[in-house]
Amino acid sequence: MQPSELLRLQGVTQAEGSVTALSLPERARNQAVREQLAAAHYDAKAIVAENKDILDIMYEMPFRVVGQKLVKGEPLSFEEAFVGMTFAVAATNRAMFHELQPRIQEAHQDPVLDQRELLGPGQTFLTSMAQREAHGTLTAVEIAGMAAAAMMDINLRIGVNGHTHGEGILETSGMGGDKGFVVNGQKRKVINASTLSAVVLSSLDIPVIKHGSYSNTSKVGSTEAIEAMGVNIYQGSYSEIVDMLLSANFYFSDAHIAKTIHDLSHSPYMRHETINHIIGPMTPPIGKDVVLNKIIGVNEGVHPALIAKAYAILHERRYQTVGNVIAVSGLSEDYQSSSDVSIHDQMGMRPYMMLDEVSPYKTLLGVVQNGEYKGTFLIDALDFGVYLDPDQILIENAERDLLAANREALHGLNNGGSDYLALNAAIGLFAAEYLGLDDAIVDGTLNTSYLRECFLRCKEAILSGKAGQHLEKIITASNGKEVVEQEDIFSNVDLVIFDVDGTLILPRDTAFYKEFSFAVNRAVSRYFDVSAEQGEIIANYYRVNFGGGERALFDGTAHEHFPHLPVLDPNYAVVYEEMVQIDPTGEFDHHGEIVALLSDLRARGKKIVGLTDAPEGLSRRMLLEAGIDPDEMFDAYFAYQPESGPNKHIRKEKIFAEIADKFDIDPVRVLSVGDTYYNDIEPAVKLGMQTCLVSANQRGDYSGNQIGSLQELLGRNIV
Repeated sequence: MQPSELLRLQGVTQAEGSVTALSLPERARNQAVREQLAAAHYDAKAIVAENKDILDIMYEMPFRVVGQKLVKGEPLSFEEAFVGMTFAVAATNRAMFHELQPRIQEAHQDPVLDQRELLGPGQTFLTSMAQREAHGTLTAVEIAGMAAAAMMDINLRIGVNGHTHGEGILETSGMGGDKGFVVNGQKRKVINASTLSAVVLSSLDIPVIKHGSYSNTSKVGSTEAIEAMGVNIYQGSYSEIVDMLLSANFYFSDAHIAKTIHDLSHSPYMRHETINHIIGPMTPPIGKDVVLNKIIGVNEGVHPALIAKAYAILHERRYQTVGNVIAVSGLSEDYQSSSDVSIHDQMGMRPYMMLDEVSPYKTLLGVVQNGEYKGTFLIDALDFGVYLDPDQILIENAERDLLAANREALHGLNNGGSDYLALNAAIGLFAAEYLGLDDAIVDGTLNTSYLRECFLRCKEAILSGKAGQHLEKIITASNGKEVVEQEDIFSNVDLVIFDVDGTLILPRDTAFYKEFSFAVNRAVSRYFDVSAEQGEIIANYYRVNFGGGERALFDGTAHEHFPHLPVLDPNYAVVYEEMVQIDPTGEFDHHGEIVALLSDLRARGKKIVGLTDAPEGLSRRMLLEAGIDPDEMFDAYFAYQPESGPNKHIRKEKIFAEIADKFDIDPVRVLSVGDTYYNDIEPAVKLGMQTCLVSANQRGDYSGNQIGSLQELLGRNIV
């Protein structure tokens, strides 16, 4: 796209108050960005006015009307499904509830009914519709009605005109929750094909929005995948989003930023699968008058034909201008085209539906052409002129393996993975540029000449480096972490020892670390059996004079400074017990870029060790909050144990020497990375190890590697 092209933003009146009704600590940053966008541009009053005719039904339709049909298993009309989902939206969207409150109160004959009273109906509706999905009784009309209502919740409606290949936007999304494949008793997954395809397609000058969320059944969801590439997903203003689309043909729409409805599914009230995993990916953040071309992956719960039919209904009812849609379900090796099961049989096909991506075997498609449903089709890789070897595509469901496979596929480093990516991207290219043509469907089959042309164009974009180079453009446009060619400090080492707190992970607010001090204060009070005030005084004395309040418990010297105290043996357990009570939930953002760095180093054959003086019971939870699984990302992990205490503080260079001996690696081939000179750097220097101090403060007595933050390493070392 050229900068002269027009982007229109729908809904530009400031809403009264916030939209978020349910606070999710683990999604606090996403919700904060949502509020920032909604405060400037979400207009619930205008949205309700636009949908007045169907919303006025609510005056005479209390939730029990819909609820009774749910209980009896009766199908819902479009209007009933719309109203049912509207109750769920009103339960999570504060601004929408404010506008709908008169209708809801009149219908229920309750003039003081408040928003929290809708949580029950909202939960009931979302769960009941998920049960219909599970039993195979969900209809395309119900899906369309729910999606139309959920569109009222979207705080981001972007319009794009004047694209060189015709008006419109291509959106890629998936429902997640796929079963994957089992090989020799082990679960296998595939790359984040939908996310990577969005990058490939945007490199071909197609404006693409990728809808995504965090991981569910896979260890790496689309949000983790795109963040691991260095892309920033937290655009806080429409101008940033517009600039990103104009300059890079790409925008990542995180589900928890775009809508409030997902909050209910992930709230403490539920935390189980609901119908939102279908409706979320079906509600694109684009204007209703903009042509939507769509690739949507579905799992075994719903036949792709239902999704395609639902889009045709949305187009017919003018809730969304729909161009071409392909709903995709990858099938297992067990399915054969000669099977007695018809591809139109939803329940019969369900056992074979494994992926919400294209399968290395056969793939089931539901297709809409120019807004009209065209049927169900069965394809395989040979239709694209390529043979896929499943052994090169199926990956262990481990974070580091999946992220490494993503990079290799996008950069053309694994031919099988790149072929699989090109095939998935080809489906999107076919939808965006070919499916609207008169001869795109010939004699009841998709035009294989076009499919093969699409595959070759996408494969060329990967192998030529065009897609990889375009990723750098996306990173820059998103204000992410741009890859810069610099000296690789990891090139001459075989083992990297990473400090954890302050190095690998940082909390959203450093005030979180005050909890550490409070825990130490409590431990000192318990240990010496003194008041809380006296415990704090003793701990502060050791902080000022010896570098840490916990040393009052470790050094056995407190009686020398406070004569009234008893002589006690060092005690490591009491601090451990107090600190593991700290709750890190919601205190850390997902560190996708750090995961990518660790994965890359391991892919290069480096051994990775996590070494922390934080208690293991707390440190593990902190790492997991940051999206880092120590069992997967580290070859070894050493943390404070209640019986032995903090390793670096107590054992100093001995623990570093033991780590090198554990892997039989010469200390000169070991790199220690940390933010504390005395704990992370000095012991390593004494052993002849290489070091990297993570600190903005320069030391006159240190001449080794130094960076201001670990972020500076990200661009240097990720392939």
